[in-house]
Amino acid sequence: MATALLGFGFVSPLLGQPTVPSASPAVHLSTPTPITPKLAASELTAPGSLPASIRPALPMTALPLASLSSSHSPSATAVDARDVACSAGQNWMPAIQLKTHAKSLEDLYCGERDACTRQAVQAISLWLRLQAERQQDVGAAAALRAYYTLAAIKLQQELVAVSQSMLNSRREQQDQLMQQGAAAAMDLTSFDREQIALNLRQLQLEQSVSQLSQSLNELTRSPDDWSAAGLEPLEIRAAAVETLQLTHLAMANRQDLIAFRELKRRISTDSAPLLVNVIAGSTGMISLPLPKSCWWEKLLGRAAIPSLAGNLKQQVSLATDALAQSIRQAVAEKSSALGLGYQEVELAEATLASWQQRMTQLERLAELGDSRPAELAEADSSQLASKASLVETKLRVKLAEVELAETCGCLHARCCRGEAWLELTGP
Repeated sequence: MATALLGFGFVSPLLGQPTVPSASPAVHLSTPTPITPKLAASELTAPGSLPASIRPALPMTALPLASLSSSHSPSATAVDARDVACSAGQNWMPAIQLKTHAKSLEDLYCGERDACTRQAVQAISLWLRLQAERQQDVGAAAALRAYYTLAAIKLQQELVAVSQSMLNSRREQQDQLMQQGAAAAMDLTSFDREQIALNLRQLQLEQSVSQLSQSLNELTRSPDDWSAAGLEPLEIRAAAVETLQLTHLAMANRQDLIAFRELKRRISTDSAPLLVNVIAGSTGMISLPLPKSCWWEKLLGRAAIPSLAGNLKQQVSLATDALAQSIRQAVAEKSSALGLGYQEVELAEATLASWQQRMTQLERLAELGDSRPAELAEADSSQLASKASLVETKLRVKLAEVELAETCGCLHARCCRGEAWLELTGP
């Protein structure tokens, strides 16, 4: 089931046009060692959870990828991003629909005596529940995007407030000079235009906060006031991004890939006649209701059943391979983008540090009697612009971290357990 992710507007405090953080579509995966658990008939009569034997195995020795570890809230009142992601995944409608579909199927055929029908129902129910877990990752990632975009916008609002203070100070200085009889050294109407620009930016930011707050409330099914909520700081802690390790992690953890493997394993001469109604090409679309008995066997003839099962397995194998390849490619691309993003943050921080150093130099010169107001104003303005650019860069990298964690799988489960978004296998 393909579900578009949410994108959220982001307005620059430097009069930039609103930009939309990329919303990655659901990606598909590749294959490590096949998993071959068995689902007993009793598991069908007790719906609601997946067998432990097919749950993704997390690395036994794991090192948290520091930058992806949304671990500590900045204060007792701050909302942990992982709690938001956990709630959003649990309330993500595509996941709820898939789980409801699976439970309805299990209830409908609970106690079914026909062996081939029972096997087909088990296969379809498991498929639905695994796909539901994947959709929970999608919902969790959508919430994290909204959360950190809101955090960035709040930082921008602070920068707008600083810009307003700077404008007021310059206007007061110019008024004092005019009261002393000095001729206006600049176009006084420029203050009015700058004030209009600041007012416009503030309105844009307030509108973005309102939209994001509404989106977060819809995702989490909560009435919280996000405009006043404390959020985590928008911190980026660079770490080595090992593409090969992340690819192995995705191959083992992505629930939609596990769903394809399990579906293939459960195709047999008994289940094939019913699963042929379920498997549509390589997309794995679901068609219900199922027939009550294996009447296909009579229609096709017993000799045709093995051939049908083989053909279905081949179709699922092709779908699995395509899914695996798309996941490998997605992990590689997102890992590369994240590595580049870490370098961009480092450069943006260096630029800001340079302007801060220049400000310190000018202030020291002023203390020694060499006042340079024009240069000081320029440096102050450039420093503010560098801060705004750094916020934008950090947000872009934070969203790249979310996308990579979503691609590797089990994002929702990790958030609900209060763990790092992503873990790398240790040496």
